[in-house]
Amino acid sequence: MAHAPRTTARAAAALLVLYVAGSGRAVAQSTASLDLASSRLRYSGDTASSGAFTISPTLHAVRPNASLDATAGLSQFSAGGGWSTQGQLDGAAFTPWRPVVAELAGSTGGSVHADGNRTAQSLASLRLHAVRNIAGGWVGGSLGQAWDSLGWHAVREGEGGVWLQAGDLTMTLSVAPTRIADSISYTDAQLGLRAVVDRADFVASVGTRSGDAEALGGGTQGWLNASVALWIGRNVAVTASAGRYPSDLLQGYRPATYAEIGLRLGIRDIANAARASSADRAPAPARPRPMSAIERTEEAAARAVNDVQLRPAGGGSQVITLCTPAARRVEITGDFTGWNPVALTPSRQPGCWTTTLPIANGSYEMNVRLDGGAWLVPPGLTALADEDGGTVGILVVPQR
Repeated sequence: MAHAPRTTARAAAALLVLYVAGSGRAVAQSTASLDLASSRLRYSGDTASSGAFTISPTLHAVRPNASLDATAGLSQFSAGGGWSTQGQLDGAAFTPWRPVVAELAGSTGGSVHADGNRTAQSLASLRLHAVRNIAGGWVGGSLGQAWDSLGWHAVREGEGGVWLQAGDLTMTLSVAPTRIADSISYTDAQLGLRAVVDRADFVASVGTRSGDAEALGGGTQGWLNASVALWIGRNVAVTASAGRYPSDLLQGYRPATYAEIGLRLGIRDIANAARASSADRAPAPARPRPMSAIERTEEAAARAVNDVQLRPAGGGSQVITLCTPAARRVEITGDFTGWNPVALTPSRQPGCWTTTLPIANGSYEMNVRLDGGAWLVPPGLTALADEDGGTVGILVVPQR
């Protein structure tokens, strides 16, 4: 196991290089969160459940053609004073092609437990995404290695899936055949749902696994999970989740049932957190693929809005004008409005709408909505992934 940390370190370094190479000089948007949770879980085959308290920090960085995610966790168990730590690093670079996007990705991570047991895994992946408005799909595969208590094992994975967005509901269906060390093979199929209702973010998934009967302990396994995050403040949410997760055959974890309640503390944009609005705002609904969300909002906005103009009005105010001839109602929102929708009024220029707002020099997040539809990124503004993969436009008010 002495070479496992070196393998993981090399993979982590490669992911950082992948992120930098895919992002160029574009400015990144970074989000971070810290989850504090208390849970009860019972592993398959055990007659009693155990409690645990977990601290889980996460970091999410996105640039127009790259993303990087880092997660970690420290769990303290009530029974016997045991503990465990785990960490994961995922990186990806995307091509600028449309509507077909190529993705080169990788992941590496592992865990350490109080009983001395350790796990690790590193995978390299290649995917092709087809993106079109509110639907899309992807196919791909991964190669790598995984470590459990018996040693290193070669891993080969395939994957494919489709997604569909209907308003604030996103549905994803995926299938992933996997083979470990030429001796274990199985296929996971999963349906995922995500919806944002007011300030509540709901996530649910149901899945099934089929494959080698001996390896899976019966030939078929199923799982069902549900969670909710209720945002009681812009950066504070109460979380709850319950369900059953399947065994992790890559690292030797048994399946378990669980229930959990906790608190999430988040910063949507680390670089601009100091000037972020103190107004409450629920996060944007998650998208299956960050680049797909950016593409969809850019395409939709380009079709609906012809032009966006910004000019100073004196006294620290700015006149914002949007030209969209087909719209009957135009609204904008952003951190400069406290994320409250502001309705624009028809201007003297036919097909254009305008409003005057107090906006100081600097950069801000902004979206536009036409006729009560979805929030879009206005054309001409840089589109960046919001928390969990939504999109916002970056409005820059220059120094005059």
